[in-house]
Formats: sequence, structure tokens, C-alpha cells
Amino acid sequence: MDTEIYKKILGVLADAYPVPVAGASLLRELADVEKKVVIQEVAHLQELGMLTAAIHISSDGANKCTLGTAKITAKGRDYLKPDGGLSAELNTLLVKVHAQTIKDILNAQIELSELNSSTKSKLKEAVKNLPAHTLQEVVTGLVQRGLESSPGAIHWLQTLLN
Repeated sequence: MDTEIYKKILGVLADAYPVPVAGASLLRELADVEKKVVIQEVAHLQELGMLTAAIHISSDGANKCTLGTAKITAKGRDYLKPDGGLSAELNTLLVKVHAQTIKDILNAQIELSELNSSTKSKLKEAVKNLPAHTLQEVVTGLVQRGLESSPGAIHWLQTLLN
């Protein structure tokens, strides 16, 4: 349910972007949601950097909250985009490994195998002549099969990330 409210709030703000939306207007747009909940979710989205908002809390001890203007941020706009927007593109991690490095690793594994020397030579020659697109497919397949066949891979990953 929170996700629906987030998207409603951000959607109203996105429609008005780059103009801030008055709190009263936002509350009217979200009339089906309790006022207190809207203000709580606006505060939460602000803490996450999805929007900026003026939330006023009374100083008379009643802690009454009123919502001033609110405006969606770039992070909030990207959240609404199915592909994650520019944030997803900018936060993409690209790992480059030279083709020869991959071929060297494959050849080392071939050498360690129990295959006969004739078969090893043929495999090494095939690896040497792999075109880049095929090498990419081979590496992707090897990573997938390695993870599938290694029962400790997920445990190792969990240990590494903790």
C-alpha cells in the first residue's frame, strides 16, 4: 500500500514539475488518503531524497503538522520511470576484463584438467580463436554454470557481503 501512496504523491508532483505544489493541492489530489498518512509519507519520501517539502510542526506542544509546498527531485522522477531513469544509467557498474585475460584463465583451467594432451591442445586452440561475442557468451555461461554447480557459492557471497 505504501508504494501506491508514494507513486500517487510523486505523480502529482511530477505532473507539476518544475513548479512546487502547495500542500493543500496535494492533499486535495490525495483526498482518498488520510491527511496524517499523506504528511507522514511526504516526510518519509523527503528523507529518502525523492522530494523536498516544507512540513511545519506546531510549537505549542500539540505537534500538529501542516504541509507547505512540495517538489519532486530528480531522484523522485527517476523512481517513477520504469527503467530507473538516468540514476540507473549513472549507477551502472561496468566491469572490463581484457579478452586475453579471460582466454588465459580458460587455458589455465584446461591445463589443470584431466584431459589428454591432444584434447587440451585442441581446446586451447579453439579458445585462442574465439571471437569476442562468442567469448562473452562462453564467460556468461561459465559463470552461470559455476554458480549452479557450487553449493557454497551463495554462502561465500553472503559471507563476503556481510
